[in-house]
Amino acid sequence: MTRSQQYVAAACSVVSAGVLAAALFLDASGRTAVAWAGCGVLAVQLALHFALRGWRARNDRFYAAIVAAFATRAIVALAAVLLVAAPALLDPAPFVLALAFFMVGVSFLEPVIESWLPTRRRRTSGA
Repeated sequence: MTRSQQYVAAACSVVSAGVLAAALFLDASGRTAVAWAGCGVLAVQLALHFALRGWRARNDRFYAAIVAAFATRAIVALAAVLLVAAPALLDPAPFVLALAFFMVGVSFLEPVIESWLPTRRRRTSGA
């Protein structure tokens, strides 16, 4: 399984687990808000992962990829709050909390998976 496949699987698992956990505690409007936040985060994060994959592999563009990804996430989060939560199209509190939780959680998955795979390969090939 490639790093990208593992990242997609892990990101979908984190968001699915969060949506299912929220379903235990929230009413129908809260569950809907959390589900929409999860879908939005998955769309943005997976698009960023694949769009910036080539930049992360090059030393001269690595920091540019980090800055571009951070700026995109900040703009998307601000736009989601202003366009969805502020006019109360969805339940604002669960939407904003889920958006923040999923965005941070899925963002941290990427470097963990990127750094974990080579280490594991070295250990298994050297043993």
